[in-house]
Amino acid sequence: MSLSNTTSLLPPGVVNPTTPLAFLPQSIADQYEASRYIYIGAVAAWIWDVLSSLPQDYEIYFKSRWTIPTVTYLLSRLGTFGFIFSSTMFQVAQVADCQALMIGLGWCYVLAVPSTSLLFLFRVRAVFYNERWITVVFFFLWLSTLASAFTVPFAIGGAHIATTKYCIDTAIKSYASAAPITNTAYSSLVFIAISVRIVANSHGQSSRARSSVSRALLQGGQLYYLATVGLNIITITLLLTPSVPAVLHAMFTIPNVALENTMACHPSKWKLGPSGLLDIYHMRKIRQCSCTNGTRAT
Repeated sequence: MSLSNTTSLLPPGVVNPTTPLAFLPQSIADQYEASRYIYIGAVAAWIWDVLSSLPQDYEIYFKSRWTIPTVTYLLSRLGTFGFIFSSTMFQVAQVADCQALMIGLGWCYVLAVPSTSLLFLFRVRAVFYNERWITVVFFFLWLSTLASAFTVPFAIGGAHIATTKYCIDTAIKSYASAAPITNTAYSSLVFIAISVRIVANSHGQSSRARSSVSRALLQGGQLYYLATVGLNIITITLLLTPSVPAVLHAMFTIPNVALENTMACHPSKWKLGPSGLLDIYHMRKIRQCSCTNGTRAT
């Protein structure tokens, strides 16, 4: 399309056909620009967290024994990076195929959120290691989180803004809200279950090692839950409100996923022993030592 034909599509007084905001109504343009700032801020904060965690990550990847939680931790980090980076590129970069990028970031979500949630399943297993039925229940709850995440790649759509190469959300189907709703319910139940068990075990507890583990698990759960539940509620509300423009539906999804990953991975690196909390099954050894010393293990 020639420059003369392109400028004829612009509002009066606007002569730059390469500016995507020129093709959008004022209200949509403001929302689109605000979402850009939020995305870039979320990416910057997450990158800062990753860089500040490099010494601990080096210990986890190269100095400690690789376990299933270690692999899950790595997948959580990689999936989150893929999701928030591709989402930001969708908003700020010139892209050849917006829908293909949208589907790609949807599949990154499928990797990021369930793997982050799986870290908390390991915590449940550690706390309730002698009550397998509870672990089984939470495993099926985690499977529901995984299944709901698979709705995301099929529920989102994107397209170029007029004649530019910049992208904008064109549709986010309401059933995409199943993912954050299920994840919020799962996280809440994990937090409640671990908190109740730890509070119950704290009465009459005489082992300092067990006390430090319990305190770390409880504080980690509180930080994760309190930091993420608000963003989850905002995300769900935006997705389920029909009057909200499509550009706003996913505005808080990126900071939500980034914050969840940051908060979930930090407790995993607290040093509670030679292997850290990431090797959380060492809680069994702590309990066994307590039994040997005459302390009742629950």
